[in-house]
Amino acid sequence: MSLTSFRNTLLNRVERFLKRERLVSLPTIMQLEISSACNLSCSICARAEFPYGPGNLSLELIGSLTPLFPYLQKLILHGYGEPMAHPKFVGLMDIVAPFSCEKSFYTNGTMLAGTKAEAIIKGGVTEITVSIDSPAKASFERIRTGASFDRVIDNVGAFIDRRNGLGKRRPRVTIAAVAMKDNVEELPDLVDLAFDLSADALEINYLMAYKKELVEKSLFFDRRRANAALREVQKRAVHRRIDVRLPELFAVDDAPAPPRPQRTCLRPYDFTYIGYDGNVRPCCFPLLYLGTIAETDFREIWNGPGYRGLRRSFADGAPPEFCRACLSGLYTHVDSEKRHISCEWR
Repeated sequence: MSLTSFRNTLLNRVERFLKRERLVSLPTIMQLEISSACNLSCSICARAEFPYGPGNLSLELIGSLTPLFPYLQKLILHGYGEPMAHPKFVGLMDIVAPFSCEKSFYTNGTMLAGTKAEAIIKGGVTEITVSIDSPAKASFERIRTGASFDRVIDNVGAFIDRRNGLGKRRPRVTIAAVAMKDNVEELPDLVDLAFDLSADALEINYLMAYKKELVEKSLFFDRRRANAALREVQKRAVHRRIDVRLPELFAVDDAPAPPRPQRTCLRPYDFTYIGYDGNVRPCCFPLLYLGTIAETDFREIWNGPGYRGLRRSFADGAPPEFCRACLSGLYTHVDSEKRHISCEWR
């Protein structure tokens, strides 16, 4: 963390504690949806469900944000699309390269090769997370529609070899999987795959069923099997010495513990999300707009009426309805149906 980022973070915390509406500090975390396009058509992905995109955040708009980058702790370079689908991805990496904040993104791995792969290393990216939902070719290609298992595995292996050959430890490479009934039995074998690829970590998240066709795949209805698989993942990870990031286990034998509601949200103070179209949002929810950097300087939006009103609503204990539902644990508690199923299905 740079001295500028450290000072900004401290000031941000003070201003948040004082519940200020207008901030001198800038966000400590910025998420840029550099592309909402994708070369795959996975049925588990919700991007096609929104009246949204596809498109790419222009290098001009990204360049207009660079005065903010020294203040950041984290710069996240993905959203509702495949970041490496950006037609000027290499140039984008050149833009972010001089800045020392953490830089990361998720990718489907199909384009992790050639000049784009080299640009990631040169750009000083801290971590890339590659979606590999199964170590079995047939299962992987059924879930990641349009992707070649062999190509993705070759790309990841070659990328790690290239990084290691340069004597670098970054970017960290994490393998990520969406856990569902289709692949739950295969999840422990992902630890072995990550080990064989010399990946740095494995991350697993539960499927979000955003349409009726996906509800039957949700592990919300197969909790014991989910818990057993995740326990085996943890056991193998210890044996293989692979870092793992796992979701919480379900309450099965006992009544689920009630969610612990959050009293407030940090996002109006320390985070901003900028979509491919330049629209600014306080979180990743795609329909909460506070302004657009295509028309207004970000600093004006950061202290504009939308952000100030949102901060004021939290200070008054009356945040918007969507925020209240999120704070209640409805969308975050592992034993809550809404954590796993976002559509009307009954």
